[in-house]
Amino acid sequence: MKTNKLNSAIYITPSRVRFANSFKEQEVKAGLKEFLNENKIIPGYIVSCIPRTEVSIKYLSFPTLNDSELKAMVEFELNNLLPLKPEEMVYDYAIIRKGPGDYSHLMLVVAPKEAVLKHTALLEEAGLIPDEVTVSTISLYKQFLSAKRPEASYLLINVDDNFLDMVYINDKKLAFSRGVALSSVGEIPNAIKDIEFTATVLKDKEYAIDKIILCGGLNLQELAAGLEKVLPYKVEIDTSLGVLKGSLDNKGGALKINLLPEELRLKKRAGLRKRAFAYLLIILLVNLSLLANIAFMKIKSKQEYLSLLKSEISKIDDQASGLQKKLVNVQILRGYINSDRLTLWLLSELYRIAPDGIVFASLDISNREDQGTMMIAGQAKDSDMVLALANSLKETAFIKSAEVVRITKRARVAQDTGVDFEIKSNFAGYK
Repeated sequence: MKTNKLNSAIYITPSRVRFANSFKEQEVKAGLKEFLNENKIIPGYIVSCIPRTEVSIKYLSFPTLNDSELKAMVEFELNNLLPLKPEEMVYDYAIIRKGPGDYSHLMLVVAPKEAVLKHTALLEEAGLIPDEVTVSTISLYKQFLSAKRPEASYLLINVDDNFLDMVYINDKKLAFSRGVALSSVGEIPNAIKDIEFTATVLKDKEYAIDKIILCGGLNLQELAAGLEKVLPYKVEIDTSLGVLKGSLDNKGGALKINLLPEELRLKKRAGLRKRAFAYLLIILLVNLSLLANIAFMKIKSKQEYLSLLKSEISKIDDQASGLQKKLVNVQILRGYINSDRLTLWLLSELYRIAPDGIVFASLDISNREDQGTMMIAGQAKDSDMVLALANSLKETAFIKSAEVVRITKRARVAQDTGVDFEIKSNFAGYK
């Protein structure tokens, strides 16, 4: 049966977990496992999304355009913004714009680490570790950009499980957000008051509102009618917008937030290394099995083949050269099979010398035109780590030389300094 690899978005609210289907919190472990198994899905890139009400968002401006200086200023400012120790929180920031002048304007998102780990623990019980933990506000913003609406000033309001997520978007820029908890989904009067208060705050900041857009939960018609009675703005209902739909969206430029704690990042990398090693072992075993079958068939037919070869050479002089070439090919194949006995040693030696932080993607030691070479491809934290691996290869007994063929920076995450690489090495004893 076919297995599907799926980039997955998982949205965890106070009362539900949503992953293509909806599960109550106590059902997440069994529910997710059953859904993945029944549909033969292997999650690829997993994004976990948490509600706006569980994070603190600050909009800050700093007098610098330098990214390194900006990072240092953010870390310094964190101590003044929240009464949390560094080890008790996770944070990330995204640059909204640079300028005018020498100022950078950014959005800083901070959450208690305990709250984030509570969400990820539910997924770990189902055997999943997310690659990214984002916030409902970011997901809604990305989904809104995908709709390609005209440039204007919008107040986007998502009515979710017991809370409102209000996002102010001005000329396609996220300029303000606010999360408000509700005692019940049907608490329309209080929701109207909270939205009216938010509109007043935006007005005081001299932010114009061209339209209010409602999406998400139930009673949107009633909420829209109530808002039009108390606010001088046009209200629209858009059922196409949703938190899950925007979690995996690549829109939004550099506006990407990842609150995944460092310990889970390390655990994720370790899991990827183990999976890559398992895949390499499987490929190796398949190759060894094929080589064993070839060797068995060759030994079985060796006498018959040589007898036929001699007979044909003696009878047909004009075909002798062709048959001799076939014999040479058989001898080359025999030597190649014998050399593959070192494959297991090479694989274990490679993982022994690899620095922590190297992830291998492929190992090619067969089907090469120039014998005695090995191509290694993978990812590393930085270029120095790749050069260290190449130097370590040169010091092994069976490797004569190692050359870094390619080092390219990955561009998926702005703050990510990781690189992709390829290393070509030559075995000792080959020209």
